[in-house]
Amino acid sequence: MNELVNKNVIPKLTIAQIDVDYSNSMIEALFYRLKNAHLYMQKLSSLHKLKTETDFYFMQSNEVIPHSSLGGATPIEIFIGSWTKANIDKLASDCLKARSARMAWNLDQSCGACPS
Repeated sequence: MNELVNKNVIPKLTIAQIDVDYSNSMIEALFYRLKNAHLYMQKLSSLHKLKTETDFYFMQSNEVIPHSSLGGATPIEIFIGSWTKANIDKLASDCLKARSARMAWNLDQSCGACPS
């Protein structure tokens, strides 16, 4: 590496975790989800199909799939500023209602082995 730097093939030697104060872990996580949650389940018969499926996943990830790190918003909602306190409150209320409904349904079920 030093020889390549000395010959100006590489302009500057940068050592990870020493010379870099940022992380690419977020983009690595995005590509991990792209591969494991979507691409591995597709029949990728051509480069065009790969591009189409990748574009589809990025659109879904940015505009449709809510992200827990964004409090249930999509990246586009945060970017354009349409995710408001009212959205946060509605999501919290809907989550409580869904939890109550699941608990009621589960308590209603009987396997027949237990006395009612």
